[in-house]
Amino acid sequence: MSYFAEQKTIRELLTSQLYRIPRNQRKYVWNHDNWEDLFSDLEFATSNNTNHFIGSIVLLKEKEKVDGLSKFTVIDGQQRLFTITIFLSALLFIMKKNNLESDYYGTEKYIATKDDKNNSHHIFYSSYHLGLDKIISAIQTIPFGEVPTLSSFLKIYITDKKKDKNIEEAFEYYVQKIEEFITKQNGETGKITVLRDSIINTEYVRIEATTEEDSYTIFEILNARGQNLADHELLKNYVMRYIRPIEKVDEVKQEWEDMEKLLGAGINKYLLHYLIHRYKINDNDRKDAYKAIKTYVKANNVEAFFSDFIQKSVYYSKLYNPLLVDSEGNQICSPEEYSIFKFFKSKRQEQFRPVILSLMHQLDLEKITNEQYKEAITFIKQFFICYTLIGKEKSNTITSVISEYAYKLERNFDDGALSKFYESFKKRIPNKEWFKKAFSTIGYSNHFKFYKDPKETEKAKLVLEIYEEYLGNKNMPAEYTIEHILPDSDGEQNSNIGNLLPLEKDLNERCDNLPLKQKIPIYKESEFKSVKRFVKSYEGREENFNVLNRMSHLADDFYKMINS
Repeated sequence: MSYFAEQKTIRELLTSQLYRIPRNQRKYVWNHDNWEDLFSDLEFATSNNTNHFIGSIVLLKEKEKVDGLSKFTVIDGQQRLFTITIFLSALLFIMKKNNLESDYYGTEKYIATKDDKNNSHHIFYSSYHLGLDKIISAIQTIPFGEVPTLSSFLKIYITDKKKDKNIEEAFEYYVQKIEEFITKQNGETGKITVLRDSIINTEYVRIEATTEEDSYTIFEILNARGQNLADHELLKNYVMRYIRPIEKVDEVKQEWEDMEKLLGAGINKYLLHYLIHRYKINDNDRKDAYKAIKTYVKANNVEAFFSDFIQKSVYYSKLYNPLLVDSEGNQICSPEEYSIFKFFKSKRQEQFRPVILSLMHQLDLEKITNEQYKEAITFIKQFFICYTLIGKEKSNTITSVISEYAYKLERNFDDGALSKFYESFKKRIPNKEWFKKAFSTIGYSNHFKFYKDPKETEKAKLVLEIYEEYLGNKNMPAEYTIEHILPDSDGEQNSNIGNLLPLEKDLNERCDNLPLKQKIPIYKESEFKSVKRFVKSYEGREENFNVLNRMSHLADDFYKMINS
């Protein structure tokens, strides 16, 4: 690896040279804490007559000059360069506002320079954050003493509020901090030059790489002040580095941005789940996803990897943000997918996502039918309920088998793959006696403390809903009440799941505390299949009803459901 490093000042950095942000670098992400840290450091340096140090900046020198001006690509350090440029722009804004012409022109040369043809160029430029470029141009053209209010200025020149939100807020922050500094100096505006001198005398280590490959290697080692790069940002850099032909970079950049919009904050989880599904990464690899990427995705396979990664991100969006239709009315999830994925999201169940990615892909490849796919995701839901919610088994005990079958279903699919998947998970269901013991603890009550817990109530509702589905009710109403067949107040045993039914609110109110024989005619009006089944079993035989016996029968049905 070939490069050279030397300690320099920001004054030297921003003199007669141009700096550009490459496509693969991340957006401006520094926030209030970062801005405050920098300003505090500058104030400290000013008070103590020392120079601040901001770490290293990695640059790649471009071969061609711009009419005499050397041009560099910023590989690492763009967050600091963004912030320094914004800070200098805020100083220039204040200088124009207060008619400090000499100070203004002595400072402007650090944000704009002229080439051999006397054309002016902004020293630091980002093709993504055009708001910064507009701010600098506006400050340069506004006459001295005619600067508008800060809010008006930002309203006019920050036109893309979403993209340039952090640019706008950083500029506003530094303008306000500089004005506070002036107030502390008894209104002597000229003293703000000490802030300028503090920033341009700030020291850094300049690292210039001699080749593009070396620059990206250095980039992976270093990171900006206080903002370690996330795995997906490192992956983006890796893809841009090796994608071929080079003409595809703009297309790839757009696809990546579309994926970021689709997944939002879920992109890092997607990356981890993708790697489990595609490469069966182990526990150590999961701690460093980017290292795993470089192990499994070689430079000559980047294009194929990226194509698959983008395709699977569309699958993943269904799991991360389940929708029946998008804003334009296009179907996203099938009704079955929407119901199941929404349920998983409500329970924060993410562990099975790698397996479901594999199933979605096999469905697209037409290696499984739509019915097989629906059966598989329904099985996963039922397994999760019986294993984790009812059986109270720890989810980390099935991590390895999920990884194994996510990989097998994706990479080694054959006619027996699904059957083996079912068999492997069924083996992990607790034995029937243990399961029934766990099932017997489920219940709901308005009187007894344990069963009044909202978590216990949710579990009871879930069992009632799953039982309805098992009996063929695919359209469970969003709202219903839980009916106690025998009065809840008559004893804690009546809180048990064996004494519970789902019931329409108006019917529940009519039942009140009536004897069971008088409730049966009201139950007959219900649309719930479990209620109809109860009526069929006990009408005319009300005295045979026993809470624990019914609980045992329900547990048998649930155990049969998951093992069938």
